[in-house]
Amino acid sequence: MQDTLKRIDKALSRLPRITREPWWAWPAILLGFALLTWACSLALAPGPDEWSYFLGHQVGDRCAMEVVTGKPCPSCGMTRSFVHAARFHWIRSFFYNPAGFTMFAWISISGIIGAIRLVTQDPYRLGPSSRLMFRWTMLWAVGLYAIPWFLRLAGINPLP
Repeated sequence: MQDTLKRIDKALSRLPRITREPWWAWPAILLGFALLTWACSLALAPGPDEWSYFLGHQVGDRCAMEVVTGKPCPSCGMTRSFVHAARFHWIRSFFYNPAGFTMFAWISISGIIGAIRLVTQDPYRLGPSSRLMFRWTMLWAVGLYAIPWFLRLAGINPLP
């Protein structure tokens, strides 16, 4: 038995050591991701023809799913939703894609939480409960992502 334990201990000692990331890593990632999301959303400009433009060039084309099936995908309007949300056109953003608007808001709130955690040097400050996170995820996935898509598939398309 002792030999077996010594062999296991020796084998485990050869494994790379797991080190914890510094306390500021995740708050910095939250802040950085939010800033990147805002920068990309502001780099694109809404056009008069319902497309988004980057330096005068149209970004994207018709949705491949819509071309093939005639029905939009669940993510149709997501880019336009982000572009309008970054310009504080929140109602228009919501109508392009409710899931896109709420995702943009959640990323922005996460960036604010990350900044507060960095400033206070408390990596757990303002941490939402797992129950809140579950409810938010279900609301987003079902209520704001799936239901509008099923309505679009049924021919009810209140979104632009």
